[in-house]
Amino acid sequence: MAISHASRWIYAVSFALVGTGFLLPLWPVVLAGIALAALSGRWISGLAMALLVDVAWGAPMGLAQYLFFPFTITALLLSAGRLWGSSYFYDRSTLDTL
Repeated sequence: MAISHASRWIYAVSFALVGTGFLLPLWPVVLAGIALAALSGRWISGLAMALLVDVAWGAPMGLAQYLFFPFTITALLLSAGRLWGSSYFYDRSTLDTL
């Protein structure tokens, strides 16, 4: 099965954002890459990138220390939100009303 052109761009841009945010310790850039992967339906790659960043950076400091894997939890929540949102919007409208 071949990967579509849109999927290639999403994988490349999300991996580039996560890699850039990891090398220059900018967590919002890492979060943007993970969110792009998770919200576009590539939840496995988003979850894998989030888990790798969590393991590489270690446990967070401060109040976030109680969220042992904050990027992984965020990727799971975004993926679940996309699943819930897509089922909500796709089931509520028909092609006749659009």
